[in-house]
Amino acid sequence: MSTKIMSMAACLSLCLWAGAEEDKRLAQATKTLEEVMGAADRSIPGDLFGKANCAIIIPGMKMGGFIFGGKCGRGFASCRNISGGWSAASAMRLVNMTFGL
Repeated sequence: MSTKIMSMAACLSLCLWAGAEEDKRLAQATKTLEEVMGAADRSIPGDLFGKANCAIIIPGMKMGGFIFGGKCGRGFASCRNISGGWSAASAMRLVNMTFGL
């Protein structure tokens, strides 16, 4: 893995004030990022990831639907700071509802 991706994973794994549930979710997000970037055939291209301003990782997102649909999940986001490194992880929640035939 490149150093940029490793620093992103390190930033995701260094959350000091979280509780046990958040620590577990943060570990899952870090593992998900490492797995995605470690798979040669499915990884995010390095030049594209290098241009990214922010990355949001939501492991285990739940989706479902029939006429009404939705998806939800909790994860973490990290954005680039002025020096080009990654910021500390910030908790995120995604909730999306849809309707269609």
